[in-house]
Amino acid sequence: DMMKLWIHECQRVFQDRLINEQDRTDFTALLKTKLLDHFHKEWTTVVEIEPILFGDFVPMPSREDPSKMIKDEYQELVDRQLLTNKCNEYLEDYNNMNKNTMNLVLFMTAIEHIVKIIRIIQSPYGHALLVGVGGSGRKSLTYLAASIADFNVHELEITKNFQLSDWKDAIRRLLLQSGIEGVPNVFVFSDTQITKPFFLEDVNNILNNGEVANLMEQDDMDHIYESLESEVASLKHKANPQRAEVYDFFVERCKQNCHVVLCLSPIGDEFRKRLRMFPSLVNCTTIDWFLPWPAQGLRSVAEHFLQDVELDQEYFAGIVDICVEMHESVNTLTELFFHELRRHYYVTPTSYLELINTFKRVLGERRTEVRGQIKRYENGVDKLEKSFEEVLVMQQYLEELKPQLKRSKEKTNELMIDLKDKKKEADHEKEKTK
Repeated sequence: DMMKLWIHECQRVFQDRLINEQDRTDFTALLKTKLLDHFHKEWTTVVEIEPILFGDFVPMPSREDPSKMIKDEYQELVDRQLLTNKCNEYLEDYNNMNKNTMNLVLFMTAIEHIVKIIRIIQSPYGHALLVGVGGSGRKSLTYLAASIADFNVHELEITKNFQLSDWKDAIRRLLLQSGIEGVPNVFVFSDTQITKPFFLEDVNNILNNGEVANLMEQDDMDHIYESLESEVASLKHKANPQRAEVYDFFVERCKQNCHVVLCLSPIGDEFRKRLRMFPSLVNCTTIDWFLPWPAQGLRSVAEHFLQDVELDQEYFAGIVDICVEMHESVNTLTELFFHELRRHYYVTPTSYLELINTFKRVLGERRTEVRGQIKRYENGVDKLEKSFEEVLVMQQYLEELKPQLKRSKEKTNELMIDLKDKKKEADHEKEKTK
């Protein structure tokens, strides 16, 4: 277990900073070599399940007695099905407790990121830099990880009228809650919220020093002293501690309880500029790169979002395969595009979700159109059948009228004969009178 923990920590500290799968594969090969050189163990004899994940938020069966579950202990998460079920339970609890629900598909790569984020924010002075393109799930997984770790989440709502005073008030409330009340907080801040350059400067100070210079007013300083004086006095074993000592204690508490999670995109030059201008964004954070979703994740997402579409099983599996193949083929073409023209073209998870939603929308429109045509055809057929039935009724009625018409014709003929006879008689009488 110690060797697994060493491998795990090496992967979290070093491998998670690497920006592509090739570099990560090379790092794993280096780990295998070092494991054999220094521990004299083969990788396959030590690592049973990959990726290696450690955490304390899911009870795991004991090695000695599998029927016994070990709780609240930092251990390897070996039962992946139990881990997946627990994460889905936490997600359901989060959706039940919050207005803004999250419709997430927790495939293994997403769960791996959740485990990494929980490890970071539970570490002393732990801050995270989540790097990935938009729609990769950075903020959603952070919200879920903070909920699992039972941390409060703070995120600013940037509006058109958001001013410097609003920013300072928000940061002040965050630090006061972390330092005075001792509440563990996660401050989520994304690149789309960086509307003013001083935002990152203050975040850089929080990462580096645990405070923002000249942020607290005199009333805030008095509140800090009054709230923490007795606690500092008991820790220092002296009455009436100095204000500087109380404030240092407050700052130390802020460092312990305020965890910053930065969600930045590597697209464009702004990312590099920000890291050069504010080095604490890298030096004081644990980096986690959100690489493109694997095929298994793409398949899980497609199956989840297509499950409400009426499809036969054979067609359902084929459509899922087509969605995965289309997305991966476009990713392959973007790599070729970069090698030939030295220009990046990013295919984000949002694009994949748009592909699925577009398919559902077009399928729904076509089905509505076809069903409308079928309805009109059925209505036409019904009218034809009704007309045919009416014609049959009229024919039957006419057949029934034929004997009556025949008798009427015979009576008419007899009447005509009688009229002719009477006319002859009348003509004869007329001749006589002449």
